[in-house]
Amino acid sequence: MKEQFKFQKRMREYQNNARSRGFINVLDIGSSKISSALVQIGDTNSDRVVPKAGLFLPNLGCRVLGLYYTGSDGVEDGEVIDPVQTSNAIKKTLHHTFRIAGQRSNEVVIGFSGLTQSSSIYTGSTELFGNQVTEKHIAKAILDSKIPASMEGCEFIHAQPINFAIDHRGGILDPRGQSGNRLTVSINAVTISTEALECILEALTISKLNLAGLVSSAYASGLSTLVENELELGSVIVDVGHGVTNLAGFMKKHMLFTDSFNIGGQLVTSDIVEAFGVSGGFAERLKILQGGVTATTRDDKILFDAPDDRPNALKITRSDLISVIRPRVEEILEAISHSLEAFEWDVGGTQPIVFTGGGSLITGFDDLVRSKFGQGIRIGRPVQLTGYPSEKAETPFSSLVGLCILVAQPQDEVWDFDIFENPQKGIPWEKIEEIFPLFSSEWIQKSNIYLKNILH
Repeated sequence: MKEQFKFQKRMREYQNNARSRGFINVLDIGSSKISSALVQIGDTNSDRVVPKAGLFLPNLGCRVLGLYYTGSDGVEDGEVIDPVQTSNAIKKTLHHTFRIAGQRSNEVVIGFSGLTQSSSIYTGSTELFGNQVTEKHIAKAILDSKIPASMEGCEFIHAQPINFAIDHRGGILDPRGQSGNRLTVSINAVTISTEALECILEALTISKLNLAGLVSSAYASGLSTLVENELELGSVIVDVGHGVTNLAGFMKKHMLFTDSFNIGGQLVTSDIVEAFGVSGGFAERLKILQGGVTATTRDDKILFDAPDDRPNALKITRSDLISVIRPRVEEILEAISHSLEAFEWDVGGTQPIVFTGGGSLITGFDDLVRSKFGQGIRIGRPVQLTGYPSEKAETPFSSLVGLCILVAQPQDEVWDFDIFENPQKGIPWEKIEEIFPLFSSEWIQKSNIYLKNILH
């Protein structure tokens, strides 16, 4: 156990060291853009005491000192495939970010939106014998979960204690100081492929940067976009990106699951290119400026001529454009529906589904989504942070804003518990015989491969 999660602890050390100096950089690597922000921890430059990570701490202040973004290079479906090209894009955006901020940091926390994300639940428990819960008890329960130190071909980016129960009392956010006979903890572990991680590390090594954390981009988007009651009572965030759509379910302020698939706004653009024989850049402008998903009789008029040197250039109406865009958007919504069904989410229920990301900005997207999923739908924008440019507080930057929030107040991960590496010898670990339900929401009806350890 002593070497367990050594890599993750080293990342956390880099992050804590940067936070103690007062500045840390966040980097969102996407299929269409790489964006960066330099975050000042705290509202002033006074001496800082870096607290232990944890959702349970009072909010830390933060200020965005600089922000810049550039087009992605060497990235496909949210994952780095050419570290050299990606490093060039990273160095470009960081150079401008540091110039704007007047500060720099060699430690970066990265948002990951790739397809190799996988989410699993582990559950463990320990006896309390009527005593108050301490971090030592939490560490023992984590050990009992038997979460593996490593998985073949995969690496953990999250291992969050997402919920606690003491005896039959579930839904406890922070059990410390409460008494009972048995403490149960559930851990949401998110992995990515080892190959994806190695490509990121190679790009950072070329850029002479230290990796201070990897974060699921859907998790980051949820933190920046969901409001308090959505985080508490249950909601899903769906980030429709350029190459990948990511989603995550939240409840009791914790992420319960995450998923991703390679259908996004890029395919809509590709469909326009194929249908009308125009360039990719022109198709992207058509999608953004003239595109939509619901046609009217007024859209049958000639809208424009496609750029073409031939005498009889192609005439395109908005109806033609919509007839190409809508089927692909419907395919994206269908994939989202299948993913939510796999996680037993009650589609059309009372819990909201919040959409963000550039793909959600297509005209009429929100109305089409409501016809598919019901009225509990909205298009979400990230919160406004101190020093963050208001014109960039838009849906395509939801993940970047969430990263800024997370470095100001990191979530507990299992590797943050010091005793976890040096458990007391001779403690009799008991196999949990019965798992108490930790959530009582009506939208969960039965267990599945992801939630089988926390639900009946």
